[in-house]
Amino acid sequence: MDYPLLGIVDSVKFPGVDRIVGASTMPFCTMLNLREAMLRPWDRDALFLAYQVPGDTRWPRINAPAAAELEVMGAGLQCSVWSIDYDNADHALWTAEAWSEFEAKLESLIAAGFVPATDWTFFYTTPAGARMVYVLDRPLSIAESQARANSFVEAWRKQGVSVDPTCAEWSRLMRLPRTVRQDHGGARTDASPFFRFEEQERTLDPDAFAVSSIKFSLRLLPAVERDVDAPTPEQANALIYAPDGKLTPWAKEAKLMLRGRDCFACIFDHSPLADMGSRDVTLMRYVGQAVAMTFHLDGSTPGHVYALLLPAVEALTADAGTPSWTNSLWRKVLRCWTQEEARVESKRISVIEGCAEAADLLDRIVDGVRSWTRPPAAVLGSDPAAARLWVSQHAIAAVAHSYY
Repeated sequence: MDYPLLGIVDSVKFPGVDRIVGASTMPFCTMLNLREAMLRPWDRDALFLAYQVPGDTRWPRINAPAAAELEVMGAGLQCSVWSIDYDNADHALWTAEAWSEFEAKLESLIAAGFVPATDWTFFYTTPAGARMVYVLDRPLSIAESQARANSFVEAWRKQGVSVDPTCAEWSRLMRLPRTVRQDHGGARTDASPFFRFEEQERTLDPDAFAVSSIKFSLRLLPAVERDVDAPTPEQANALIYAPDGKLTPWAKEAKLMLRGRDCFACIFDHSPLADMGSRDVTLMRYVGQAVAMTFHLDGSTPGHVYALLLPAVEALTADAGTPSWTNSLWRKVLRCWTQEEARVESKRISVIEGCAEAADLLDRIVDGVRSWTRPPAAVLGSDPAAARLWVSQHAIAAVAHSYY
């Protein structure tokens, strides 16, 4: 049986990333396949994340904004694991009576043919509850996973088992069975006399659970594709190097703008771009950094950013997930460029709208001044433009688009 690769963190406070594209730092998770993580006796706290970055073998803890970026970049997260978290009433520790009641409930569900009670991959107890972890028959996008997992959790609750409803969340952290809880005085989670751990080679069919009516969205930016070819290697070289082998004026400016950024070394010092397993995520970061820092340079185009990173990308070996790294680079550049254009346009529209609001406010102030001056034209005159100028000059304070 194949077990999915998962990210493991040592604390619920392990920092997540809100940005992949252009991120300055990115703490990576410890990576293990699910079974290895389950069987290991950890000497610290250890919690797993149920999602994967397709094509990579190393990733950070990813928050919703970063998940949206990955979706736009064509590398949306996938979920291959669901979990159920059951807690005793008032989080009370197990007793012989409570354990007997729980066992009897599970046995009745199994006898009734309730599939979630039978098709788990791992079952284990916690000091005050129990968990079931399921490997899915097929990986799901995080949107589909959460929509179906909502129905899965609700199915348990309809059977009278009060599982935590947040189990359905794609980003939920779930504690592994054999860990050390520093927040509980260093107690081991497997030290309870009621600790149980079982495994079986079973998978769960997620299609047995309908897509719930609960709407789920990462608020993605529209992915706009450009119908334009990438520069040839010769064209790319000419964008960065002059005939005498020196940097072009644009490349010199780009070098100044990118100094201190993580992408600098692979572009200008010819360092390797990334290790196997984190190349796709790292490339997204570097493209985002390069686009963000060079977008406003005179004459900048997507081709310039592509040319900056092309030598480092050409050194990468193809793999099953990415047969052409240069094609992947071009797609990422176009996506990031489109996002930056959208951001700049959104800011421009905000400024225009702000100016319009300010002009409307100024006109209302002019009307107010006219209402209390006698005669109205004595101070402001009859010219609207002159009246606005007089008000703006005599306002006690003008902050941004507001006048006081």
